[in-house]
Amino acid sequence: FQCTFCFNHALHQLYGKTAGYVRRRSPDNVMAEIREVDARWGIRQIRFSDDHFTLDSEWLFQFADLYAKEIRKPYSVNARVDALNEEKIRCLKDSGCRLVCFGIETGLEDIRNVVLKKKITDAQISQVAALLKKHDIPFLSSNIIGLPHESAEDAWETVHLNQRIGTDLPWFSIMQYYPGTRIFDEAKSQGLIGDDYSVDSLTG
Repeated sequence: FQCTFCFNHALHQLYGKTAGYVRRRSPDNVMAEIREVDARWGIRQIRFSDDHFTLDSEWLFQFADLYAKEIRKPYSVNARVDALNEEKIRCLKDSGCRLVCFGIETGLEDIRNVVLKKKITDAQISQVAALLKKHDIPFLSSNIIGLPHESAEDAWETVHLNQRIGTDLPWFSIMQYYPGTRIFDEAKSQGLIGDDYSVDSLTG
């Protein structure tokens, strides 16, 4: 995907259209690692940090079947709402998923899709939230405030969208303009950040 605030578009430029851009381990390989870690240290729950855990439907269903049979421990995943449907959500629930995390970013659809290039609608967010509620899977939403030209009223729209969909864990961060991202270049060209803005300035 090409979200302007994320590093993935820069990564895509490095890899181009090669087969190595998206790499996914086999479900069997993942199960083997989980069993090894559990045998050494014990596992109570697992967080999969894959940016887009539900991207590949065939992989997901194979994983869920094995996980339900062999592991049976609570786990959480990251997903995009445009890659979730009821079949996938039911599959996640049945295999032990106890938290789904997805990005809303902003409650203003125009900013989300024109400025951030997220390509996700309010309707998609609301539909997936309702399905997760239906199948009793809590969800965490990631949100950004301090976006280019955002007003206080705009930021409140993000809060209100989270309220409307009943977000279980609303997570908010302040916009960080990381060099190398498209939003950094756009903010700099618009005079929103100065020439002295750097990674060091983000951390003081």
